[in-house]
Amino acid sequence: MALMLLALPVRQLRSTQHAEEKNREMMRRLWLCEWFVAYREALEQYRDGRARRPVYPNRRVEQLEREVDAWMRSKYPGYER
Repeated sequence: MALMLLALPVRQLRSTQHAEEKNREMMRRLWLCEWFVAYREALEQYRDGRARRPVYPNRRVEQLEREVDAWMRSKYPGYER
C-alpha cells in the first residue's frame, strides 16, 4: 500500500497547529473557572430534561479568549485570531 502525503502550505499548517494549541489552552483554562463548570452542569441538566436551558456565558468566554490570544501572541509573535 502506497503512503500518500498531502502537503499543506506552511502558513496553513502553522495556523492549524495554533488552533489546536489555542483550543487546548482555552479548555484547560475554562475547566478551572467555577462559572464554566456551573454552566456545564446546568447544560447537562437541561440535556437530561431536568432544567431550563442555561444562558451561554458569552462575555466571560470572550474575555478568557482574549487572555489566551495574548498568551498565544507572547509565544508566537505575529499570531492573529
